[in-house]
Amino acid sequence: MRLKLYSLVNSTFKIISLAILTVVLISCSTSNTGQYQQLPGQDNEPLYQQQFTVPGQTLPGESIRSVQLYQGSPGQAPIIELNTSQSITLNFDDLNFETDMFRVEITHHNADWSDSGLLPNFYLQGFHTDYFGEGRKARPQNPQYLSYSYSFPNQQMKMTRSGNYLLHVYRQHNNQKLFSIPFLVHENEGSTELTIEELFNQDARYLRHHQPFANYKYEDNSIIPQSDMSVFFVQNQFWGKAMKADQVDFSEQYNARLYLSRDKAFIGAYEFFDLGLGNIDQYSSQIVDYDLGFSIPSVTLERDVINLELAPRQRASRLTSIPSRSVDARYALVDFQLEIPENEIPFGEIYVIGSFNMWGINPANKMTLNPATGLFTGQAIIKEGQYAYKYVVLQTNRIDDTMIDASFASTRHEYHALVYLRDMNFQVDRLVSVGTIQSN
Repeated sequence: MRLKLYSLVNSTFKIISLAILTVVLISCSTSNTGQYQQLPGQDNEPLYQQQFTVPGQTLPGESIRSVQLYQGSPGQAPIIELNTSQSITLNFDDLNFETDMFRVEITHHNADWSDSGLLPNFYLQGFHTDYFGEGRKARPQNPQYLSYSYSFPNQQMKMTRSGNYLLHVYRQHNNQKLFSIPFLVHENEGSTELTIEELFNQDARYLRHHQPFANYKYEDNSIIPQSDMSVFFVQNQFWGKAMKADQVDFSEQYNARLYLSRDKAFIGAYEFFDLGLGNIDQYSSQIVDYDLGFSIPSVTLERDVINLELAPRQRASRLTSIPSRSVDARYALVDFQLEIPENEIPFGEIYVIGSFNMWGINPANKMTLNPATGLFTGQAIIKEGQYAYKYVVLQTNRIDDTMIDASFASTRHEYHALVYLRDMNFQVDRLVSVGTIQSN
């Protein structure tokens, strides 16, 4: 009886949700402007842009999807060396499905992501803005979209100074700011060795922690490390969660050792779930149901279970987040299901976040408890591809991203050590060296 009731409730909920979405998508296709309409309950920007984003960053609205920024290949950190041929690639889809022109602007920032105050001519060569368009049209489907790609530095615009940057993207015809996203430019001056020490029994949950150490070797005898140097550590390319080294050792000449104290170490048992949407119309170990009969396909995933065992399975890496770039790739309304032991249900609101929403808290991706099944359920529109995601808890405007993680989760992490020197002439931070390591 319980199973029948669950099936009835779940089916009814899905029909209502998809019916609403159908009306929205139909209105898109018949609109004179061709603009993609927001889904009910979704704002132009997510309500909370918490610690996963950097200060001043703008997350995309509902018409912009599958945003990627990388150097080399998808998933790689958007970090390039100054005055080299290295470039950064931006990819995204626009569900407006009208060919459009976009404008990009670049702003320079200090190590803590505060505005450096520099005018563009002090960090850019060429033009202060650049433009691109000519999106690739997806095959006929719902929702339809155009896929765009842009690479820089280029002949029109080139960075001339190291440091932290934000790339801002605007819709040219109405000057609407669509999103901004961080990247880094370093000088490759000196060398940085990054190591990680595993710590245990650091908190009440006995979570495994990672304590990062950076050894920076340099030859410039004009550097005064006590006043000029700072190091920030970043886990999994979450630039907004960077931690400044609070312990230093400058006793050895031309070698600086900076690290985090044990009580500030990163959580090593930081859990991600893996989502493989290689083909949305095929059953898999994750896809337990799909329906192609509506204006947008719907996919139901196998339930995720908060695993409290001492030896849970290996979890995904945040670096596995790669949406398909094929114009044949489809979007689907993905139903998430989360099972939490009754005595472990947190006080607060639960959200599903991932690279499909740029790790932002969005009311559209809120999980709600289904009394008939005892499961938390939520939805997100996601393109076919490979993703990492996780569940976070919102409590009185504060995000807890580990409250419902498995206590002994085993996840591979990527760490960066960012070494900055203060430019006393311009009063800005130079990014002189970068160290990288992946944990086991």
